[in-house]
Amino acid sequence: MIGKSGFGGDSTDLSGLDASNISGLVLHVPGSGRISFSQNVNLSGGGDLADVVSITPSLITVNSLLEPGLNRSATLVFENQSFDFLPVILRDGVPCVSSVCSGISYAGGNVTVDVTHFSSYAVAQNAQLAVWDDTDPEGGSLVRNILQNVTFVANYTNTTSGAVISGASCSIDFGGSPAAMSYQAGSGTYTYVRTFSLPGAYEYTVECNGSGQGYEVLNATDEVMIDSLNQWWNESWSHCQNIEIENVQGVDLSSYPMYVNLTRHGAMRSDLADARFLSRPCFQGGVLLDHEVELVRSAAADVWVELSELPADGTVISVYYGNAGATSAENGVGTWNADFAIVYHMNATGFDSTANNRDRAADVGTPGADDTVLGYGRAFSGSNAWSMADIAFWEAAFTSRTHEVVFTTSSDVVSRQLLWAEGGTSNGADLYIYNNYLYAYYWTSSALRGFVNTSISANTQYHSRRPSSTRVM
Repeated sequence: MIGKSGFGGDSTDLSGLDASNISGLVLHVPGSGRISFSQNVNLSGGGDLADVVSITPSLITVNSLLEPGLNRSATLVFENQSFDFLPVILRDGVPCVSSVCSGISYAGGNVTVDVTHFSSYAVAQNAQLAVWDDTDPEGGSLVRNILQNVTFVANYTNTTSGAVISGASCSIDFGGSPAAMSYQAGSGTYTYVRTFSLPGAYEYTVECNGSGQGYEVLNATDEVMIDSLNQWWNESWSHCQNIEIENVQGVDLSSYPMYVNLTRHGAMRSDLADARFLSRPCFQGGVLLDHEVELVRSAAADVWVELSELPADGTVISVYYGNAGATSAENGVGTWNADFAIVYHMNATGFDSTANNRDRAADVGTPGADDTVLGYGRAFSGSNAWSMADIAFWEAAFTSRTHEVVFTTSSDVVSRQLLWAEGGTSNGADLYIYNNYLYAYYWTSSALRGFVNTSISANTQYHSRRPSSTRVM
């Protein structure tokens, strides 16, 4: 006797049939799905079909090892489905190949597919979404603390091919307003980076929408744990601010003096003697970085910080301050390594910041008419700054050095304003502003002369560089 407990609806009435040769067998669970066998079935062994057949809205399974007579071709119908696009059929958990699954259709909430034989078949959306963050195994199982950047990742892919779905719109929501995630072409994922000010568990939901490309809109939820560990550098310092540094060259650099326009805060000492620069963001410890303060103004300060390394994708360092009893930790020699022959800050009278100590007296320049010096510039000449031996040295070697000038234009970029000059009557080079252009000019004892120029704007900071392999910048 053959039992079919749990089946109803359009299921075949087996009473009075030849169990060894059943034609057109249908097993139906209303609201879930059905199997319509297209080949005759031999069930002469008897037993209850419910022991070998399972039909649910998303999964249809036939254990053909227990009942070989059911290992026949059939049409499967998954009922009460809600897809926006044609779904994917999975066989034993992976996309079913066309030689086994064919004729897939979706209409009226029902998904229909023809199969050649049996195992387990499931219906699934045509896209997949996996999410994780730095604290998950996929993200490295890292510990993330308060005020530390946490990266959240969404992997939105084609179910059948596993290919990345680029051009979709992915967002992340922590229980407030959703924030857009950015697509990373290198990894083929969507990412979002943020910090948390308080420790604890934070649940988040990611939604990826590729409907414009024919893919299902998917949501996934996860949780990130933020630790309260506080790696404050030194308790004698009361304040800290992060400094985000972008590497516009896009290559790894080392021992790099970085200009920092440091915003001043009320807790900072007026002379910045309490400033301490660390290699890591606030609350993350780090090592002290050498620095030199060039100029302190009312709202900001010009500071040079020596970075032991500057990754291609940039970095974040920090400055600690708020210690009235601190003494200055400036170290110009440490800031400018042995690759620098001379470093002059044009607000200091002829002081060389490098270990070479080529200090000289100099005249203070003022912006104005032709041949004057711009801003804080100093004029160096044989009579007021250099001995004739110095002049000879500069003339002989100016083509073997790299010259860099960092400057900020005023509102006047029309008047001729000399920024820098080197050499004498025999050899030399200079840099000047005139008629909205920056000019780099050179001359030699063999009467060679030349220049290059580039347009500039008012009230803008520039970094000009003339490599040793060229005569002009």
